[in-house]
Amino acid sequence: MNIVAGWATCTDGPPKLYAYVHEEATSAAARLDQFLSQNGVASDDRVTVIGDDAGEFAKTVEGSQLARCRILDWFHIAMKLQAARRSVFGHRSESRF
Repeated sequence: MNIVAGWATCTDGPPKLYAYVHEEATSAAARLDQFLSQNGVASDDRVTVIGDDAGEFAKTVEGSQLARCRILDWFHIAMKLQAARRSVFGHRSESRF
C-alpha cells in the first residue's frame, strides 16, 4: 500500500494533514485540488508544494490545477548531492572516524 501524506501550512490557521492511499484515488491530482479548495485555496492563489522526487507525487502536482510550483525538500536535495559526490569521488571522499 502506498500512502501519500503531508501537511498544508496556511497563513491564517494551523497546519492541516493531507493523506490518501495512492492506489485508491481515481485521480491523485483531483484529490490534491479537492483538499486545497476545501481548505480555502482559491484558483488565483499561489501554492508551492515541497516534497520528495517520487514519480507519482511529481505527476500529482503537475496535474493539479491549484499547485503552482513544486520544489524538492532539503533532505532529498542532500541525498542527490551525496549520490553525485559518491559517483565523482567514490566512497573515499567520506570522512572516516
